[in-house]
Amino acid sequence: MKRRSILGSIGLLLGGFALIVAVVSHFAGPFAPEPTLAESFRETAAELRAAMEGEEPDSAQPFYADWDIDRRLAVGSGITGGLAVVLGFLALARREDLFVAGSAIALGALTVVFQLVTAGG
Repeated sequence: MKRRSILGSIGLLLGGFALIVAVVSHFAGPFAPEPTLAESFRETAAELRAAMEGEEPDSAQPFYADWDIDRRLAVGSGITGGLAVVLGFLALARREDLFVAGSAIALGALTVVFQLVTAGG
């Protein structure tokens, strides 16, 4: 008798969700407002002026403070896809249904590969 595919089902749902988020954020994005050219020049000039005057850069902000919604979606969908792969392999180790576990692995891996292939664009 086969075991109930709890881990495989969760992995399958996470893999599907991650793939949908990755595809939507790639084709419908970017969602974050892009700075204008004048704002970019203003920030660069202020950084150069501070560096020439010998001021220390402000490092009090956490490293993720400048992450916009696009970067958070990309990282989140990649992590969720990786989690789907792990859950799929755990489902295989527990001898759950092969189709469900394999589908979780496939969707999670497809999400990660999609992220890697489309990273430049």
